[in-house]
Amino acid sequence: MLRSSAPSLLKSLATASRSVVVSARSRRAGLLLALTGLFGTVSYDATHMLKEMAIRRAIGASDANVRREVAWWGLRTSAVGASLGLIAAVGVGSIVRGLLHGLPAYDPVTLLSVAAILVSSAVAATWAPARKALQLGPAELLREE
Repeated sequence: MLRSSAPSLLKSLATASRSVVVSARSRRAGLLLALTGLFGTVSYDATHMLKEMAIRRAIGASDANVRREVAWWGLRTSAVGASLGLIAAVGVGSIVRGLLHGLPAYDPVTLLSVAAILVSSAVAATWAPARKALQLGPAELLREE
């Protein structure tokens, strides 16, 4: 008696598709958590730069100069973090290569995309404190601190 292998094949495909869905959801959740944490940390640090921004404006720095300085600080900080993260990801990828059956240890497009998303999030996080510093006068900011 011959049996069709279709039921076992369908069961196998269903299990594989479930694991792909779970994996994709966990990656999205991880990226969202990283974005939230990075945005909050960088924004908090930039908020502590309000006094410095007020002093710069009081001695004659233009609004564009203050924006550029804050954006450059955010870009430098996040670029260093992204570089270290990429190095760590490649290192960890080579360590866990044996656990990944049929998958590459690292995908350059994915790694660079995630790094670009995180860097742009960090730069965006610096804009809110810079905007506050530019909307208020230097005297008001220094009084707040």
